[in-house]
Amino acid sequence: MSDLALVFDQTDRESFWKAVATLPKHPKLILKLGLRLLPLLSKEDFVKLRAEGFRLFIDVKLHDIPSQVADAVTTWGALGASYVTVHLSGGRDMLSAAAKAADECGVTLLGVSILTSMDQKDISEVGFNSTVEVQVNKLTKLGWESGLKAFVCSPFEIESVLKQLPGALLVTPGISIDEDMTGMGTDQKRRRTFKEALAAGSSMPVVGRALWNLSEGFDRELNNLLEQLT
Repeated sequence: MSDLALVFDQTDRESFWKAVATLPKHPKLILKLGLRLLPLLSKEDFVKLRAEGFRLFIDVKLHDIPSQVADAVTTWGALGASYVTVHLSGGRDMLSAAAKAADECGVTLLGVSILTSMDQKDISEVGFNSTVEVQVNKLTKLGWESGLKAFVCSPFEIESVLKQLPGALLVTPGISIDEDMTGMGTDQKRRRTFKEALAAGSSMPVVGRALWNLSEGFDRELNNLLEQLT
C-alpha cells in the first residue's frame, strides 16, 4: 500500500492556504511541510489542518543531541504531525531517543539517509568512503536497529533497502511525473519517474514542483497520481 506526499514550499500563509483549498480530501494524500514554510505557520494553522483531516509530514530533518531531538519529536507530535524526519547520521543514541519519543506520541519517525541532491562525488567530499547505495544501507540498518521502521531514500535504493529490511516503509523524493524528468528542479540528482518508484516498491513517493509548476491540469494530474496508488 502506498501514499503520496505532496510538497508545500509556499513563501507566505495566504498562498499556502489557497493551495490547500484546492486539494481533494483523499485518504492517501499527505501534506509535506518543509523548512521554507514551517516558520510561517502558527499552532492554529496546525489545529486547522488536522481538523480538516489532513495527515502532516513535517520535514525538519532533525539532527542534534539526543534530548533535543527527542523533545522536538514530542513537540511536533503535540502539534498533530503524523510523520517527522530525522537524520540517520545523528547516530544510535540520538535515533533511539527519537524513536522512543515518537512511539510515545504516535508519530512515525522517518530516517533520512542520503539526500537526493547528493551523488557519489558529494558523499565522498563529506567523508563517506563507500558508494551511495552502500551508505544508504548502512544508515538504514542503523536506524532499524535503533527502533525506526521508516526511511527516506532515493528511488534508486528502494530494492536494496527492502532486500535488507523487508518490512521497511520507504519514502522517496526525487520523483518526476514525466518520463522526460522535466519540471522537478535541478537539485535532485538521484531521480526516477513516479511509475518506476512505485514498481520498485516505494511506500510514499514525494512530489512537489513537478505538479505545482504545471501551467494547467494540476487537479487532473494529482488525481491521476492518486489513482495509481495501491
